[in-house]
Amino acid sequence: MIDLLILAQGIPPTLVPPFVASERVTLAPSAPISADSASLLPPNPNWETVPSYGDWLGVSSPSPTGNAKTIEADAPLTPESDPLIAAEPTAEPVTEPRLAPPETKTPEFSSPVPEPSADPSPSSSDLDLQALGVLELVADQQEYDRTRQWVSAQGRVYLRFNQGELRSNRVDINLQTQVLRATGNVQFQRGRQRLAGTELEYNLMQETGEIQEVWGEVDSITTGEDFQFDQALSPEATAPRHPLSTGPWPRDPISDVRLQGGIRIESGFGLGVGRTDPLNTTQFPVEVKAFRQQGIVRHWRFQADRLELMPGGWVADRALLTNDPLNPPQFQIRTRRLRYRELGPLLSEVRADRPRFVFENILALPTFRKRVLLDRRPQDAGLFTLGFDNEDRGGLYIERAFEPISTDRLRVTVTPQLLLQNAFTEEGGNLFSPQAWGVKTNFAANLRPGTQVNGAFAIPQVGSDDFENDFRANVRGSQNLPYGHRLNLEYSYRDRLFNGSLGFQTVQQTLGVVVQSPQFQLGSTGILGDYQLGAQWINADTDRPSLLNPIRKNNRVDLGRYQLTAGLYRGISLWRGQPLSDSMRAIRYSPTAIVPSLSLGLSARGIYGLYSNGESQETLIGSVGIYGNFGHFARPWFDYTQVSLGYSQALRGNQSPFTFDRIEDSQVLSLGFTQQVYGPIRVGMDTSINLVTGKEISTNYRVEYSRRAFSTELNYNPVLGVGAIHFRINDFLWNGVSGPIDKPI
Repeated sequence: MIDLLILAQGIPPTLVPPFVASERVTLAPSAPISADSASLLPPNPNWETVPSYGDWLGVSSPSPTGNAKTIEADAPLTPESDPLIAAEPTAEPVTEPRLAPPETKTPEFSSPVPEPSADPSPSSSDLDLQALGVLELVADQQEYDRTRQWVSAQGRVYLRFNQGELRSNRVDINLQTQVLRATGNVQFQRGRQRLAGTELEYNLMQETGEIQEVWGEVDSITTGEDFQFDQALSPEATAPRHPLSTGPWPRDPISDVRLQGGIRIESGFGLGVGRTDPLNTTQFPVEVKAFRQQGIVRHWRFQADRLELMPGGWVADRALLTNDPLNPPQFQIRTRRLRYRELGPLLSEVRADRPRFVFENILALPTFRKRVLLDRRPQDAGLFTLGFDNEDRGGLYIERAFEPISTDRLRVTVTPQLLLQNAFTEEGGNLFSPQAWGVKTNFAANLRPGTQVNGAFAIPQVGSDDFENDFRANVRGSQNLPYGHRLNLEYSYRDRLFNGSLGFQTVQQTLGVVVQSPQFQLGSTGILGDYQLGAQWINADTDRPSLLNPIRKNNRVDLGRYQLTAGLYRGISLWRGQPLSDSMRAIRYSPTAIVPSLSLGLSARGIYGLYSNGESQETLIGSVGIYGNFGHFARPWFDYTQVSLGYSQALRGNQSPFTFDRIEDSQVLSLGFTQQVYGPIRVGMDTSINLVTGKEISTNYRVEYSRRAFSTELNYNPVLGVGAIHFRINDFLWNGVSGPIDKPI
């Protein structure tokens, strides 16, 4: 085997003989360029075709799928209508024994590199691969045609260029046109992207190319950077998980599948938006959103008939994406054409033609959404969402979000809302009346690293006669502080907060500052802690006659509030079972393996509030809870049960002059239960009860369909009159190469 190493000073003469005597130089036993290279240079009748070298790479490429048929958007997925379903990737037949990976030689940079001679030979000028960015070319056989400026490498070929790595059965390089072509079991990776296919052709000068019958694994966060061949990769992206210089990708089974997060989509209905007081974290947490999307899936398996590379992006024909590392995939995204382009350092755009979500290789649903922005900020999705809000919007409404401004530093979202019940049930109402429409606006600005400003404004009814009591607004500035602390400066107008058995409370206005600590551990005790400190001016309802004027329009009062809250938490493991020995079976219905366990949780939280009228509120709350998981959630029937039982006791001193932050629930009992019914279906409920008054604080019922790759859940709370639908797509990391996406079962 001969190594062709291109260094900064030229080609070491000890590795490459001078190209003087002949038109074509053979660096190894002859293996001429095959007829399929005719598109790169004129055919030469003196050159013969190259024999097959077999499947030496160890990972076979998918077989061709043939001509694609036109499929209507509502047509079902069948083998006759969708070649991507009908054609299962199969390995190419191996006609010869598999060869060992090539032995890569590395130049000794500690040794001096010979200086170029005063009368350079053609070897240092004709074969200038370094100008193309090629740093290393290793193969069983190599040939150079000086007349045509052509390099051909056959056998076990390894090529390193522009921080990318390539392996294939054959590589041809036209030095004049700067076109590189690789054929036969092509494997390529750069940064965090790795792709395989039957053929790769790339123009090193124009930075354009394409890969045929391509499959692989991509990282949606770094794909723009990794495919910019004219730019150096960041240090953290230059070390792939399995460098091709050490050999082809292994064919070991997928192992060590790890959950990394994912996309969570929530669509709520009920009273609308509610949240707890940011300083009073003992209140029962609830948040009802008409729509919200959070998170991102970074790691995707990818497959397409053809992938076209271009500066700043790529285009894929008949593309499949799945977040599932195992075959057959439980969730896929299919589209006729997928386009990706970079919009900025932190923002990318993906456009899809007629995309579909495919669940369990059985159910296909159109997504309607053809454009998605890839970043870490919350995104909307879908064509529209439904909501229900009796307090502000008269009941059922429909909304759709638009983004007139979306940059790296500023994002503005405008969401018109059609109030269906106002439009069709109110006297004189119609689609064109102002009372039938509402609007909300959100903005997020990144002023500098660690400094953000977020805001939300809502006009529930454009034609309202009482704008002062209908309009809602919230603006928050946030700044990172040393040691993980965070400073929040916030103003809100008609904010809606939830306070346990007191229900939802409306706070007319607040203006203040809050400092939040990170969660920290107290030495080696296993005890976790946090604290918050705030100062606020508040205009809200009170039930103290002494604070109200005899002649007034409402029962609101203006007071300052200075509040400190601190908490400690400790978890104790009482029993821990064993996970399933079959790790892949263990994640059949769950993204992580369920380990049976029983644990005890202890917590204590103190709250002290001082108000500008001289009053104060002091509370110490202690809680104890026991939590148990039984079963592995792997068998079809009753293989998972989760139970929880908790009790909290509040020791109260004085009470707040306001009603929205008053500690009303002194003794609370909490119960929870979840049970697998069949396969991926689980049902459960959670309830909290005030033991002093016997009042039900909250009861939530839920039904869940859970799989490794995705899950969906329906929640309904009859006590609060709210509900939500949750959909989650999980993000994974794994060891090994997942291979082509399998055909449906």
